This record gives sequence, structure tokens and C-alpha cells, in this order.
Amino acid sequence: DTHLLTIGRYTYTSDLRFKAIHKVLSEDYLLQIKPTTKRDGGKYECQISTTPPLRHIVNLEIA
Repeated sequence: DTHLLTIGRYTYTSDLRFKAIHKVLSEDYLLQIKPTTKRDGGKYECQISTTPPLRHIVNLEIA
């Protein structure tokens, strides 16, 4: 499944466990999932809207 979670500091999911965090004085963003469940495991993609788009994929494993 593909779901849009966040854009910038705005969260687009009704699941309140997901939160985008912007680090002050930085261009860095973090995706916080709290608390996690086994169902949260899988691939997450961060994308920057450039031409072509820049992508970074992370595989989250929940033990």
C-alpha cells in the first residue's frame, strides 16, 4: 500500500501516531511514529520534488 503521510511539517494521515518533525535551523525533517506496531514495518520513502525527484527509501523492521 502507498499512503501519503506528510508534506513538510503537515501530516496527511488520520493516524495520530505519525508526525513530521522539522529540526530548527535545518533543512532536515524526521518522521516520528509513536508508538510503533508490527504493522508499521515496511518501506518508507522520502521524496524531494525536484526534476527528477530525489528519493530515499528506508525499510523499517519492528522487532
